Amino acid sequence: MSQRADHLVEAAISAPSKDDRIAADIRSALMRDADLDSSRINVEVCKGQVVLAGVVPTGWAKIQAGEDARWTPGVTSVINDLTVAPRGLREDATLAIEIERALRRDSAVNADNIDVTVERRRATLSGIVRSWAERNAALEDALHVPGIVDVRDGLSIRGGET
Repeated sequence: MSQRADHLVEAAISAPSKDDRIAADIRSALMRDADLDSSRINVEVCKGQVVLAGVVPTGWAKIQAGEDARWTPGVTSVINDLTVAPRGLREDATLAIEIERALRRDSAVNADNIDVTVERRRATLSGIVRSWAERNAALEDALHVPGIVDVRDGLSIRGGET
């Protein structure tokens, strides 16, 4: 074999596959996401199909990691098998209080009109909000609380935008 042929064979063997490039791009996107700790997220890619596995501290982090992967060029589908496991186990009552505090800190949300219940780390928000924007802000605030696995929407919109 000629030197050029040897070089081409060597390059073909050492070149990363398309799936390897996609996985590397996803890992880079996860690391660049300043709001996300990606140190415990594993990325596998096969024919453009992505599987995210590992552990994240909040439901929001799970959603965000899935979005980071979904928007990576070459991705055809994402299976988000991330587990939400907060650092340090917390009681449902403590989680409900933390959600209520988060709602009160958010100027886009009138927390007085929202009731929060938490059962098995799953929050339900109920009550009345003024707009879709307030509804979305409240749901996102709850998802950001470490330990919350899921948030159920029981909010009603009264007046304002629809």
